[in-house]
Amino acid sequence: MRSLFVTVVAVMIAVLVVPLMIPGNCTAASGLGVKIGLAFAKQDWSYSDQVFKFDNSYRQGLGLGVFIEQPLIPSFAVRAEGMLVQKGFKVNVIQTDYNGQPIPRTTDLKYRIDYFTLDLLGKASFPSGTYVLAGPRLDLKLGKKASAANILSQELEDKFSSTIFGWTLGLGQSLTLTPKIGLFVEGQYYLDQGKLYDKSNNGTATGPLETIKNKSFALFAGIRF
Repeated sequence: MRSLFVTVVAVMIAVLVVPLMIPGNCTAASGLGVKIGLAFAKQDWSYSDQVFKFDNSYRQGLGLGVFIEQPLIPSFAVRAEGMLVQKGFKVNVIQTDYNGQPIPRTTDLKYRIDYFTLDLLGKASFPSGTYVLAGPRLDLKLGKKASAANILSQELEDKFSSTIFGWTLGLGQSLTLTPKIGLFVEGQYYLDQGKLYDKSNNGTATGPLETIKNKSFALFAGIRF
């Protein structure tokens, strides 16, 4: 755990420093920003037998972090982000009594995975203040939390990938308060290239489950200096 923490800190420093080393328009200063919002996540479970299906829905989690931007030309910049994003899923189950018998009531069980997310994004801006983002992303798994025991088996959790590569696509709107300070709202969609679990790579666990893949997006508000 300590080595993972050191790695995360080192990568975060690198992500924030690299854009400053990219030569850009000398008349445009680099910008530091912070943002916070909600992340919405679920999982796609794929089985070898179509009889099996795991119905889960989007759960809300926290998304927050910092970024730095370096303009290259007036309408295009490169952005590096270091984020904490909570993913996972929510599943609705029937409650039971002390004897294990179903009762006419349901409850939501939530499963959360915390990621440290690194983005390197291109940002194209328009005169209206609207902008689009796109670029590669790396998720580093920090930990997990479940609202109830045994939502997932320990055997399966042990085979979850600790790193996932993907892409980030975003759309935002900025509002300039002063020449150096601006507010913005932003939506990001996280398209995963890698899988959280892949039976062919992560082990030979018995059963029809083949793959698990994260699906998520986030809504943010922030300030840029």
